[in-house]
Amino acid sequence: MNEYYIKQINQAIDFIIDNLEEELTVSQIAEHCHFSKYYFGRLFKSVVGENLYSFLKRLRIEKSAFLLNVAPEKSITEIGAKFGYSSSNYSSAFKQHYKQSPVSFRKYSGDKLLAGYNFCVADLNGKDYAYYNKLIKIIELPNLTVIYERQIGNYIKIAKNWGLFLNKVKEFINDDTIIFDISYDDPVITDQNRCIYDMCITVDQNATGFSSKIIKGGKYASYSFEGPTSKIFEAYQGILKVWLPNTNITLDDREILSKYEIGEQKENNIKMDICIPIK
Repeated sequence: MNEYYIKQINQAIDFIIDNLEEELTVSQIAEHCHFSKYYFGRLFKSVVGENLYSFLKRLRIEKSAFLLNVAPEKSITEIGAKFGYSSSNYSSAFKQHYKQSPVSFRKYSGDKLLAGYNFCVADLNGKDYAYYNKLIKIIELPNLTVIYERQIGNYIKIAKNWGLFLNKVKEFINDDTIIFDISYDDPVITDQNRCIYDMCITVDQNATGFSSKIIKGGKYASYSFEGPTSKIFEAYQGILKVWLPNTNITLDDREILSKYEIGEQKENNIKMDICIPIK
């Protein structure tokens, strides 16, 4: 598809993600991208494979489910209201999507969902809060201007897609370049084939032909990971489900970043910094 249209769809997705807590309409999103409502709706579905309204509704429910799992300090009513739901409407919409109530999901679903990955939070190979606390550093990142390529699909395909992306943008890479991806979805909560992620590099010049944006800087909890790709999921779950709930730190709404070292990465020994946005 024409690169211009892909950039406009990416712009729409960014707008939706940044404004999930607002009363967005299909007309507002289309207008933001300078298209008519009806034409943009068809364009969005042809690129994303999902109609715009369903996409918006799904993201709200899935982001609320993520908070049910990682923000025990927030009440279910508070989480539902954050995404524009009354208490009863939230329960109905949640049941329609997950076939269970938010109460049941929060109480029982964590380990059940994780079990699909042969993984249980209670069994992190002996790793506990002290283990993670020793390795996690609190860092500040500035605003980052990036060019990126967005993928919607299974995170398993990231390694292959990264190789293709880096070949496309190699002329923009220098010693100061930061290479990272943005994970918008938890595959425990979102259909593995609907997960959104961006492959990004920082740039200090215009790069026509690529989608670009500014990543908001701020405070992050940074965990240096080195090991096989099969263990990355465990690292994320350890930070979010073991370390974070045992701190006084609050998760922020900014994107989760995975920073990579420049150079060859091997599947059985990948090096990355997992950066979780915090307040």
